[in-house]
Amino acid sequence: MRAGLAAICFVGALTTACEDAVITSPTATPVDVNSFSSIINPGSAASRDFILTSSGTVSVTLTTTTPAGVSLGLGIGIPRSNGSCALSAGVQTVAGGSAQIALSAEAATYCAKVYDPGTVTGPTTFTILISRP
Repeated sequence: MRAGLAAICFVGALTTACEDAVITSPTATPVDVNSFSSIINPGSAASRDFILTSSGTVSVTLTTTTPAGVSLGLGIGIPRSNGSCALSAGVQTVAGGSAQIALSAEAATYCAKVYDPGTVTGPTTFTILISRP
């Protein structure tokens, strides 16, 4: 009888302890989003350097072009000492609402580059969003 009473008390104690427990979800890594707008001409490119202070996923979104519908080259790379951007990954894409390119990267300095892949026929204005941890 005492063993049964002890088991009931033990279960009751666990139930009370669980009622007071607070369950939290892990916090997401904060994301810093920067906008960069410029103009490229046929055969040219424009890039923007950015620094990752912690490792994580970097993504770049080509959000707008003027004229609309122009397919541009978009990439992520390492800045060179001469000011150019040596691409690690690149795609040819039109503007859209979600990232067209993303990659995992360690803390360091990187660059995002927009370039003419042979489709630009005149001055083309663009805006990109760079998302990083």
